[in-house]
Amino acid sequence: LTDGGVVVTTGAAAGTHRGGLLHILDAPGDLPETADPTYAEWYQSAVEVLTNDSLVTFKRVGGPDGLTIVPDLAAAIPTPQDGGRTWTFHLRPGVVYSDGRAVRAKDALGSFERGVLAGNAAQTGAGIYGNIEIIGSAACGSAPPCDLSNGITTDDSAGTVTFHLTMSDPDFPSRITGVPIVPDGTPLTDTRTPIPATGPYQIVAFDPGRSERLVRNPRFAEWSPDAQPDGNPDEIDIAVSHGGDPTTEVLTGRADILELGSEPAARLGQLRTQVPAQLHVAPSDATWFEVMNTRLPPFDDPRVRQAVELATDRNALVDAWGGPLVATVTCQVVPPGFAGYSRYCPWTVDPSPNGDWLGPDLPRARALIAATGVHGAPVTVWGLDDGGQHAAVARYFTGLLGDLGLTATTRLLDPDRYFTFVREHPEQVQMSGHWNSSERRVAAEAIIGSYTCPSYPDAYQSRPGGWCDPALDIRIQAAVQLERTDPIAADDAWARIDHTIVDAAPAVMAFNPTTATLLSARTGGYEAHPVFGVLYDQLWVR
Repeated sequence: LTDGGVVVTTGAAAGTHRGGLLHILDAPGDLPETADPTYAEWYQSAVEVLTNDSLVTFKRVGGPDGLTIVPDLAAAIPTPQDGGRTWTFHLRPGVVYSDGRAVRAKDALGSFERGVLAGNAAQTGAGIYGNIEIIGSAACGSAPPCDLSNGITTDDSAGTVTFHLTMSDPDFPSRITGVPIVPDGTPLTDTRTPIPATGPYQIVAFDPGRSERLVRNPRFAEWSPDAQPDGNPDEIDIAVSHGGDPTTEVLTGRADILELGSEPAARLGQLRTQVPAQLHVAPSDATWFEVMNTRLPPFDDPRVRQAVELATDRNALVDAWGGPLVATVTCQVVPPGFAGYSRYCPWTVDPSPNGDWLGPDLPRARALIAATGVHGAPVTVWGLDDGGQHAAVARYFTGLLGDLGLTATTRLLDPDRYFTFVREHPEQVQMSGHWNSSERRVAAEAIIGSYTCPSYPDAYQSRPGGWCDPALDIRIQAAVQLERTDPIAADDAWARIDHTIVDAAPAVMAFNPTTATLLSARTGGYEAHPVFGVLYDQLWVR
């Protein structure tokens, strides 16, 4: 200013960005096959949390604070009674479903019966899986009946829901975030159709696996900005992209948001150069495991597994996945930023105490292969036939094994068959790849189930490769107990457990996939939640 005045800038007033239609593009396979929020798979929860609420939930903000458990339909997180085996939640008064019915305490009984059935049936994080603490839940299978009436008592007049557990569990609230409360009388099985909503949006159109349309729930009134904030867009359209290059739909404004996945590395590099302000990368909560079946030759010999670890060019794998925008190098189970993470990498040229991976060590790898006498041994590398990243990683390992002197072939299966085959036919799978994510960003979730023995108590097992160390299970159980009394010491214990698994080489922990999101020029308000991913309702469109 020429007159010496003072310029003052302020943020936009609340509500300025409210309104408009948000267009979301999804990859094939990412849209749910059901509109039932209880039966939706965990990685599709970004939409379900906009329509339906649980008793407690994760705070709806981006970053680490998003892992905070906050009351949702419950008015508060209670103090447990009976030595931690009884939890009584009081419902918020006045909350109604989108069809006008009041949310009542008795709705919780059927909701949790559905949640247990969904978890047992889907085994993909739907509902409340792997939890048998509620009295009666251990007797439930994957189909009705499921009777939790002894484990959950309700009082509509008092608005209370009381859980009776078989054992003390101070973390019980965190285990029930995936169970939405739905009206009493809702069928226990997957309805496949929308259920009355409690959140700011309701589903008005749904085509399984192809498209979904959400509009404002006219009966929603914000009760907690932490648990269920009011949304910005008036409408949200979600559809599968069938174009050759879906990024062009976002760049031209025909769509507003796309989570980048199978785009070629060259295309991702162009986007980094051309539209950096429209790209957003969230911290990784996942690790890629190229699993070597320790029960089958040649990987039953630890020296062969060590050779593969040493020979793996992790930078090449990052490039195969799509480049540094969507992956970062690692050598270990626990991703960076998790509680219990301590950088460690013995599988590198010139290993050092700082734990950095510096490059492959082919001479050491070839010497190990020569010492084992497995030259020419046949190996089949199984992978997901996605036409992109997964297939590229499988082919990389096929080539690597060939370079080491083994006779390797690639077998790719379509998404509907791959994970079922790997899980049900381990005797046929020498090597296979997948990534695991962990919602709470703690080492325990990354390790328990994947690298514990079948006898480990109450673990949802996803144990490819057959590796098991009973002595390590004892250390893991001790670390779990230590978390309750000395979290700092527990983190140190988890770091040492992680390093022990790395040393055993049951899999090549190759890279941490990240979530890169492309926004249109008219879209703002990006926040990445550590559990729900991009908070669609907090985006705004001009």
